[in-house]
Amino acid sequence: MIIRCRSPLRISFAGGGTELNPYMEARGSLILNTTINLYAYVTLKLRNDGMVKLVSLDNNSEEDFEANKTNKFICHSRYLMIHNVIFQYFYKLFPEKFKSGIEIITHSEAPIGSGLGTSSTLTVTIIYALTNYLNLFYSKKEVALLSHHLEREVLKLQGGLQDHFSAAYGGLNFIEFKSYKDINVNQLRIDTATKCELEASIVLYYTGLSRDSGNIISSQVDAMSDGKVSFKYYDEIKASAKEAKNAIINHDIKKLGHIVHTTWQKKQKLSSKISNKTINDMYDDLIDLGIYGGKISGAGGGGFFLAIMDPLIQPKVIQYLTNRNEKNGFVFLPKLTESGCQIWKI
Repeated sequence: MIIRCRSPLRISFAGGGTELNPYMEARGSLILNTTINLYAYVTLKLRNDGMVKLVSLDNNSEEDFEANKTNKFICHSRYLMIHNVIFQYFYKLFPEKFKSGIEIITHSEAPIGSGLGTSSTLTVTIIYALTNYLNLFYSKKEVALLSHHLEREVLKLQGGLQDHFSAAYGGLNFIEFKSYKDINVNQLRIDTATKCELEASIVLYYTGLSRDSGNIISSQVDAMSDGKVSFKYYDEIKASAKEAKNAIINHDIKKLGHIVHTTWQKKQKLSSKISNKTINDMYDDLIDLGIYGGKISGAGGGGFFLAIMDPLIQPKVIQYLTNRNEKNGFVFLPKLTESGCQIWKI
């Protein structure tokens, strides 16, 4: 039997970063994001030789070990740490279910360090695959919280909460994080005209610049903890999430773009690592072309750039970005998705 799963990656419009502590526990967080038609995939293959194999196709990384010696296995590849920690978690609960062996194989449609929540989405998808195999019935919230626990608390990989919840729930979501235990995911139901207009107004551009989101997030957390960055900036970024939600509900994509623009200016004050000259020069050119606003997706520093514009200028924006000829750079026109993880067997 083979089990396959896929979960959508996400783009964030507003509020990103407010779900980091110490801010979230002090004042709560608001996030507006949507999942898009780029996916992280997981395949589970059952074996009959007692071996466990962990594979990341994106990085050509592979490690294996005997299932009955799981407690002695040390994962050497940083690209397989997530695979390993999730497997170890479920193996401790149900060792008999893995005695014959299993393969956990992953790949993603977005590059590593893309700013679309790839690692957290993979974490969610592996959990869904293994709970399906084990016939466990976890709620979306339980999957998201377990994913966050394993990635952030066990592996100590820096990041917030939104990626886990967007992957588990799917759709266009306004998420309220009051604390780690008090979380509300409000899925926005927009009409077809608004959805089509929003899709027609968005361009994603992969800058070709990969980045270590953990370092950028650590610099933000340190700046908050040391008092170098005032909570007032986070208050303003949090407020922008509600404004952006209202803009979409009111079919005002131009206003959404302007909110994204203003928030991007504020977010750059949180850490010197969030942007750089290459990104800023590109953004200035895009503003000159007439876009409403834009931002780097995720923690910043590289990855995908989100631009929002009048659909009539999309062709010249695409031409400009295509002509940049940056190594590994490319344009992607995303479509909004409504589903979280999807599972099938073959």
